[in-house]
Amino acid sequence: MQTDQATPILSMEGVSKTFTNLAGHPVHALKPTTISVRPGEIVAVVGESGSGKSTLARVALGLIEPDQGRVMVYGKDRATLSAEDRKKYRAAIQPVFQDPGTSLNPRRSIKGLLAQASWGYKGDKREHALDMLRRVGLRPEAEYLDRYPHQLSGGQRQRLAIARALAMEPSVIIADEPLSGADVSIRGQILNLLLDIAQARGVSYLMITHDISIARYFADRVAVMKDGAVVEEGEAESVIENPQHPYTQKLIGSVMRIKTPETGA
Repeated sequence: MQTDQATPILSMEGVSKTFTNLAGHPVHALKPTTISVRPGEIVAVVGESGSGKSTLARVALGLIEPDQGRVMVYGKDRATLSAEDRKKYRAAIQPVFQDPGTSLNPRRSIKGLLAQASWGYKGDKREHALDMLRRVGLRPEAEYLDRYPHQLSGGQRQRLAIARALAMEPSVIIADEPLSGADVSIRGQILNLLLDIAQARGVSYLMITHDISIARYFADRVAVMKDGAVVEEGEAESVIENPQHPYTQKLIGSVMRIKTPETGA
């Protein structure tokens, strides 16, 4: 799909979501929020647990519908699309979740998982699968085709999840805490892989993370969320170097304290 640089691939305009807890009380998980992702752009949504960032990701993916507002894909309201167009646009926006073990069908081989994800690909599905495995560094790639997710390490499963997302030829990858379940030794590898994909394939990202240091390294633009609302947004360098909201200042301060030897952390 083609779009000009001025038109966001994905735009959420005033979206909100309220759930009901076990006590029957409303929980405003997402207050009216507007955020967009443009071609080639990496946007990080940063906040602590319960800030609303994962609800925002689920709305963006179409896993839940907002109570208010609209989700625009390539400038078109997703709610007004035909079933055929919804399928086409869904392929353009792909997820990579925190725990790939729960999102990968354990009964399907890697070959089967990638073939399923490549439903729109017209060429040789096996060669396409091999290409996806090469792109995410699972080599020698042919040795992986007949394996199952449980036969892979955590880092390998996350690479497979990224390969499956890439198999759909997406324009945007929504990565919901993709490094949280990874060992420290492979977090940098996965992050660099995502950056390499962005540079090589022009993929945009909406990165959901609680770690503002990841946003500093990875993102062009940062949106900071607290209590279901975006409290600060702007260019990553500007927000992180000169935070205006007290909550952003707190997040950045906590990272600096962790890195200070005097704390003993």
